[in-house]
Amino acid sequence: PISPSGLKYCYLARGEGKEYPGMGDTVRVDYTGWTLDGKSFDSSRIPRFPGRKVEPAEFQLGMLIDGWNEMLTLMVPGDRVLVTIPSDLAYGEQGSPPNIGPNATLVFDMELHAVLDRAPGFVAWPAAESEDAAGIQKLDAGVELRVLAAGTGEPVSGDRVATMKSSCWTESGKFAFVHSFIQQPQMVPAWRTLGAQGQPLPFMRSLLPYARAGARLQVRVP
Repeated sequence: PISPSGLKYCYLARGEGKEYPGMGDTVRVDYTGWTLDGKSFDSSRIPRFPGRKVEPAEFQLGMLIDGWNEMLTLMVPGDRVLVTIPSDLAYGEQGSPPNIGPNATLVFDMELHAVLDRAPGFVAWPAAESEDAAGIQKLDAGVELRVLAAGTGEPVSGDRVATMKSSCWTESGKFAFVHSFIQQPQMVPAWRTLGAQGQPLPFMRSLLPYARAGARLQVRVP
């Protein structure tokens, strides 16, 4: 098949999984990448360092090149594809030195093993005249809050710290970025916690009175 964006792909194996990953989800994959002249520039199937165990890679959709983001949303666990990704869906005019030159078309053998974690999906902000808009609260600096689930666990108060998972979208529903945990501890930086101080985005401090374990909050930020 050829996708509307220009991906060309064929299935090397079909999986029996039923769930397609979405933007922000964490997946486990094996892959090998080549330039059109047949030079392999990266692979999860060979050790990255001598003596190191070969293991599948883990990625979050939305944090990859566009061709990978799109291809993975078309796969279920067990699928293996050979896909040709045009340069505008890969590294474009900049390339990725030293192995990938400018305007390079790339070929990947990709196998999706599992969807490890689901990111919060897009929920449209309610129209001003809708019934759902009645529960919207005005916070500082024009931030608006809607509580989707209040939670029943411990509150974040005093010196408590809570871990959280979040997705960011434009109002039209276009994915922007995700903050959620990947299994390796060294990949969980300190800013992925919610506490009274040290926030990278000031509006997060305004959420503390509503932050209980199990809560799900929707925030509209100018």
